Amino acid sequence: MKNNKFLVGTLVGIVTGAAIAYQWSKRDISPEQALHNVKKELKQKLAIEGSWIQMIPETMETDLLNYTVYRGGITSNQNNRIHHYDFAVDTKTGAILELK
Repeated sequence: MKNNKFLVGTLVGIVTGAAIAYQWSKRDISPEQALHNVKKELKQKLAIEGSWIQMIPETMETDLLNYTVYRGGITSNQNNRIHHYDFAVDTKTGAILELK
């Protein structure tokens, strides 16, 4: 009897944990995390002076595929000249989909 209660409790715990992990993995990354990822990726190649990101995601179509993205920008100082780059980051994966 005690073994059955322990087994049922363990199974309920495992199923609940798996359900929570699944729901957590489906969440979008925050705009702040997206900007952090972009800056981390680009700081090896650029001297970043400033950055910004839109807090409201938007839809972007590229190569017949639709993505939900955060748009933002980076300013960089290269040889005493300021350059501006616009970017789009996928809200699900954090991947940089566009950099102009």
